[in-house]
Amino acid sequence: MHRPQIAGWKCDVGNFLDTLDPVHDNILDVWNQFLHEFAEQYQDSQKENRARAQLKNCHMKFPEIDDYISRFEELCCNASYTQGNNEVFHLFVKGLPTDIMEVVFVSPIPADYQGLKDKAIEVTQSRMLIKGILETRGRSNPRGFNRGNSSFQ
Repeated sequence: MHRPQIAGWKCDVGNFLDTLDPVHDNILDVWNQFLHEFAEQYQDSQKENRARAQLKNCHMKFPEIDDYISRFEELCCNASYTQGNNEVFHLFVKGLPTDIMEVVFVSPIPADYQGLKDKAIEVTQSRMLIKGILETRGRSNPRGFNRGNSSFQ
């Protein structure tokens, strides 16, 4: 880092380090103190607030359930939310596409975040499978004949 805004801090830390004996003061506490001072100086004080705002606008784009879960959980961590939090449950549901959400809440309704997440994955995978079957069916039957609806059974 070489920005003018940090020049004073760099100078102060450098002066402190110059007072240390490399042999006797080479201990974990010195490093931990440096990390503490660095975090105090440069921590992102608005990280939680930004993450909470982003969570409210976090939505799944079908069929990218894994990307949605990954992004959602990263934002929850940055917002200091825990998975057991009711707000996490509701925010996750809010970000699901309507057709996925409707099936997720068909009985049995998930009782916790993990159950909700698992069911959303299952529903998304089912929708992808159905979509693939329908697309294949449409390509293999260009004239519109429905072979599956035969009277010979």
